[in-house]
Amino acid sequence: METFSDNTMPIKPKSLRMPLLLGFIAFLIAGAFAERNLATWRVRLLYPGTEGYEGTPLTELVHLRTGVAIFAPPSAQGFDAAFYGPLYYLLGSRLINPAKPSYFPLRILSMVGTLGCAACCGALARWLSRSYFAALLSPLVFFSYAMVTRFGTAGLSDASALLLFFSGFLVVYQFRCSRAVLLGAPLMVLGFFYKPQYIAGPIALG
Repeated sequence: METFSDNTMPIKPKSLRMPLLLGFIAFLIAGAFAERNLATWRVRLLYPGTEGYEGTPLTELVHLRTGVAIFAPPSAQGFDAAFYGPLYYLLGSRLINPAKPSYFPLRILSMVGTLGCAACCGALARWLSRSYFAALLSPLVFFSYAMVTRFGTAGLSDASALLLFFSGFLVVYQFRCSRAVLLGAPLMVLGFFYKPQYIAGPIALG
């Protein structure tokens, strides 16, 4: 007669204390830095002056909106560097008022991209760890980096391009065992035309 023994040991409450304590500490530290960075967003979004080199792309967007061929070869009359992707200029030029250009619409677009990236962080953490705690902690860690605030609230292409590439990566990861993986390609193509410099991410997936 066969006998079966249960080798699974019950989890003692004491064994859970340390992981819970460490998780709570991580949540507090990341939350404190995230709160400090997020508190500056309102000022950064409404600041009328330039943050870093925002002025260069804004000038190019005004030129494009007023009919200047910013992708034309350099000439003696001047040229526009246009070092971002064409999608950034096409979209950004429709958001600004050429008669009274402002950084605010471009910064709002970047903020939306940054919030989307934070949501992507939470989704990826949840899929990898099967933990809702990790899904909540990862966006806080993301926001705790000052660089996220620096580029995520500026009128540049970084945050929106990263959201497109990140979303494409999540689609590839989630459907990696089916043909639906191809759904990630359009997002990454859009990301490439938004900021070509981020092409290293899709290449790494290959």
